Amino acid sequence: MFRFGRSAWWALSLTLAFAAGWVARPAFSHAPAPAGAIYATPHPTPSGSPLADGVYAPLVTVHFSPRGGTRAAIIDCIDQASASVKVAMYSFTDSLLADALARAQQRGVTVEVVLDSGQQTARGGQAKRLSDAGVPVRFDTRSGLLHHKFAVVDGETVITGSHNWTESAEVRNAENIVVMRDSRLADTFAATFAALNSGQSITTDNQQGGM
Repeated sequence: MFRFGRSAWWALSLTLAFAAGWVARPAFSHAPAPAGAIYATPHPTPSGSPLADGVYAPLVTVHFSPRGGTRAAIIDCIDQASASVKVAMYSFTDSLLADALARAQQRGVTVEVVLDSGQQTARGGQAKRLSDAGVPVRFDTRSGLLHHKFAVVDGETVITGSHNWTESAEVRNAENIVVMRDSRLADTFAATFAALNSGQSITTDNQQGGM
């Protein structure tokens, strides 16, 4: 009769355990994730804090437009800000988001905005509205577009995605935002913002209306 050595038994046990685990795995679904779904691996923890075993688990929410809660999610993050909001945006024509930043500025939150230079005269641009509310607005005048679409809130939350802060992005376009609560990721975005925010404030001449 054939006899298994200790190493053979170990290999066979490992193979059977792997096979059982593979069979037990749920089938992968290609169905779209629901708006606002939360993902964290392996377990969610408050503010993306480190787990006991050292694995870092950020909290991530996703939102889709049109009319899928993108604007509301952004406003919610701004309204919860207690220290700072840094915004780098290609196009900013959404007055409701501008109002949210103005409210944050009024309650003592440090708000800073950097926009593409085209926003100086953009139809419906919110730069002057923000400046009038006391929010410092700067424009990136280097060659090429400032095509960023992100915000950093309180040094621990990042909002980014395809969604410009415009009415069209909220009500007409197919867009997305991802909200990530991860202080290390926020540090990376904040460093990029600091580099963009090294220019000088420019007087704006925005026109009424917007896209």
